[in-house]
Amino acid sequence: MRLSLATLARREFPFGFNRREVERRLSLPGVAAVIRYARLRGDLERLARGRYRSRVPAEVADRILDRLERTRERLLSLDRSFPGAIDGAAAVWAWTRGGYTAGMTPWRTVVLLAVPRSAVAQARRRLTAMGVDVRWEYPAANELGVFAVLKPVRTVERTFIAGVPVISRRVLEREIATNLAAYGPAREYLEDADAATEVLR
Repeated sequence: MRLSLATLARREFPFGFNRREVERRLSLPGVAAVIRYARLRGDLERLARGRYRSRVPAEVADRILDRLERTRERLLSLDRSFPGAIDGAAAVWAWTRGGYTAGMTPWRTVVLLAVPRSAVAQARRRLTAMGVDVRWEYPAANELGVFAVLKPVRTVERTFIAGVPVISRRVLEREIATNLAAYGPAREYLEDADAATEVLR
């Protein structure tokens, strides 16, 4: 599910905003282009030089933001029948029980999902039915919303944390070791778990 800047601005900046305020509060790079596009669509109105206000009605913005939150919850609490596992930064978040967050904000959630090649079509259908925006590559840094990035692999070694399918600790530790720049000291915060693993092909 994609989220427009105008919808978010109605809640975050009800009396208007400028580019710097958006970049600082939302950690949103390249926002000038997003503002220009929203103005062209008529979603933002210009109040003064460099200052804008959302034209999205408050009740519409509230409905969209509530739907965004429900979609995020569904994505982060996939059930055992999902043909894959949470991977990447979201797996670190799951294995640390939310203690280590990388790449997630209240307005932008990107979840990498390892899926066996044989089940990619099924996984895509399930995610789309949940309202998740499914991608093959990471969305641009200035896109807002809830995104799933599919990672087709030969096999998925997964376990379950609170019933949610997540890649196994062994696989995650290997990913952390090969990408220390992204995950830093995350390994120190991983919870011990004796959960059984299963392999999907």
